[in-house]
Amino acid sequence: MHVPLLFLSLLLCNILAYSTLPVAIISQFATTELLSLQNEPISSTHKISATLDLHRGLHPSLITILPTGISVGANCDGPLCATWDELRTLLPKKKKKGKINEYEGACYNIYEDGTSPWRVSTQSANTNRVASLFSSSATAPTMVLAGFTMHRIVQSDPSLDTKQKIIAARPRGDVLDTCCGLGYTAIAASQTTGVNKVVTVEYDDASVEICKSNPWSAELFSSENIELVRGDVCEHIKTLPDSSFSTIIHDPPALALCKGSDLYGQNFYNDLKRVLTPNGRLFHYVGSPESRESGRLFGGIKLRLNEAGFGHVQNADAAFGITAVKQ
Repeated sequence: MHVPLLFLSLLLCNILAYSTLPVAIISQFATTELLSLQNEPISSTHKISATLDLHRGLHPSLITILPTGISVGANCDGPLCATWDELRTLLPKKKKKGKINEYEGACYNIYEDGTSPWRVSTQSANTNRVASLFSSSATAPTMVLAGFTMHRIVQSDPSLDTKQKIIAARPRGDVLDTCCGLGYTAIAASQTTGVNKVVTVEYDDASVEICKSNPWSAELFSSENIELVRGDVCEHIKTLPDSSFSTIIHDPPALALCKGSDLYGQNFYNDLKRVLTPNGRLFHYVGSPESRESGRLFGGIKLRLNEAGFGHVQNADAAFGITAVKQ
């Protein structure tokens, strides 16, 4: 079997990088602030405003200045975690006009065993797609999968994007989240009053691996009312009983990443209706109605949802999607 060279190199690097747990994960915001401390007195301790876990607030933000770099924590004799030269290499390169520069928002794990800062990225074992964690603001990061961002970051951010999806979905009872991604909608739904449990399904190995490195995805693995199912939701849904969910949040990847899948297809929409309870609600994320790529999808999706027997099929403009109700 032919195995891509890129996959082998990324796999080897991941094994080396994850041989020890990181003590911090930083983006360009923390990197810039850390470098500003280079001229501070040696052994002085500082609390940086750009926290060391992508602004999640789970890790300590204390760092100690050492002659050649920084140590995480207030221990003046602590191990060197990153040199000043290493931190400078993490600063974003000049981006091309009109292009998303993945390195401008790249996130890096910091270790205390001498390992150089390591970019949080991987190549999927089951899809061969490359995925990386991407932080463009002082909120939750998104994921770049095969060149596509998994959340809105233009005039929005992943936290706001998730909030608007939840407002449109109005989750209650048992919730099916068809495409887990970084788990933000599953986590937000699980914390909504009136929700009993959330079943979230993810096919791509890369997404789950990135989740394990992302502080904002932690509840995906610790919450008692979230069940993460690994597999193809188009197949998994066929095993689910009729009328088993009061709410479905369908947030598929861009259509270009769904070739060979039925995530936008009639048969899958039929199954979505089947597993909803009477008067159950569906939210279907589509994308910007103003964009050429996503805008043209709205009409066809509405037709197929109507064909499946959904009623009240209408745009949810703020959430860039469509809502429908099982009649």
